[in-house]
Amino acid sequence: MDREQAAVIHRHLLAAAKAIGRAQMLTFGLGPEDRAAFSEPLGNVVTTLHFDLLQVMIYRRFPDLRPKEKARIDSKLTWDKVRLPPSVTVLDFDRVILSTIGPQWRKTARIVGTVSEHYGALGIDLDPAIVAARLMVMVDSDLVEAAGDLRMWRFSEVRLKD
Repeated sequence: MDREQAAVIHRHLLAAAKAIGRAQMLTFGLGPEDRAAFSEPLGNVVTTLHFDLLQVMIYRRFPDLRPKEKARIDSKLTWDKVRLPPSVTVLDFDRVILSTIGPQWRKTARIVGTVSEHYGALGIDLDPAIVAARLMVMVDSDLVEAAGDLRMWRFSEVRLKD
């Protein structure tokens, strides 16, 4: 594949990513059962699209095609500053977080969003930064493996330790 071919494929992959993003947003309006049915397959498609196709096939070979994004810190909250709602125990919180993480790399933003949505469905208003703060503790405790700066949710990933 030459650069011109890569640029055309890149343009189509970015269009597909936008379409899949819109589909993901629409699933938030579904009931819990339907939303859960869409969640994992869509997440797998996103992972394949962004990592296997864009990162590996395009950006490694043609780094100039990588969009220039400004990385921003989404949260500076640390676990020692967190106060969970009285109805949420740390053990249950960890269980919910770990249930959203698999052996494959997943964006921190996806984990934060899924866990926040879980608690929102239960009527518990939970700051998403709390999820990220707990993920940092899980990484420090060797429960979870991380790549990137977890404070930048879109630019970091997590997975279960082997």
